[in-house]
Amino acid sequence: MKARARSVARVGQLIPLACLLCCDRPGREHRAEVRDSLGIEIVEHPALSVDSGGGWRLSADPILSIGTADGAEEDQLYDVVSAHLIGSTRIAVAMGFSNRIRFYGLDGSYQGTVGSEGGGPGEFQTIMGVWRLRADSIGVFDFGNARLTILTGQGQLGRVYRFEQVPGRPLPLPVGPFSDGTFLGRAHMMGTEAGLPEGIHRGLVEFVRWSPTGELLDSLAARPDAERYYGAIDGRPTMASPPFSREFAVAVSGDRWYYGSMSAYEIEVYSEQ
Repeated sequence: MKARARSVARVGQLIPLACLLCCDRPGREHRAEVRDSLGIEIVEHPALSVDSGGGWRLSADPILSIGTADGAEEDQLYDVVSAHLIGSTRIAVAMGFSNRIRFYGLDGSYQGTVGSEGGGPGEFQTIMGVWRLRADSIGVFDFGNARLTILTGQGQLGRVYRFEQVPGRPLPLPVGPFSDGTFLGRAHMMGTEAGLPEGIHRGLVEFVRWSPTGELLDSLAARPDAERYYGAIDGRPTMASPPFSREFAVAVSGDRWYYGSMSAYEIEVYSEQ
């Protein structure tokens, strides 16, 4: 499947974008300073300020707190993968270490737990991603079982399916759902080529789109992957993340997805098709 990049727009410099998002004082100019330190580019930007009463602020005190170091076991949280507001009455908190999802009310009261470790229906081995889907359902990606489990907003088991493999690629990983229920996924290319010389390499990651039931629909774009060191220790192939390596960031919102390579101060914006 040939990758076809479909760029909608490029959001220019991240630093000016940050100025806009932070709602700084009109007419006040902020300039970023770029300098080199032993071959590493460092960008410094002065602190931004917000006029009294303007901008977006958090409340001084939290309106809800879930989790405690002491107390009932159901209120102790650890290895939290994500938390989502489900409908207008419940909060789902996914914990990767125990492979369970707990539900709490908007007042923080414990309402129940679903999931356990295993390979059967409603069981998980490695919870790696959780998303709120349409109709207040929950999608749970289990890397250990290589599948997506759909739960209702009440935690009841819905359906289970696997994402179709991308030809010639390792296990694909979902990034998140689009507003129409299709999924953005990423399939890493680095490591699939034989005979890479020892050193730091930056391959490509292929972004794909799956149907709501996991069928591979399209290849959207191939963009720079994270930097990795490839070599051998005691004759065995080794892959590791070098210090200060360039990574990438990707996110989904509505009918668009966003990618940043850390090679330039910009965010690439793509449509889902």
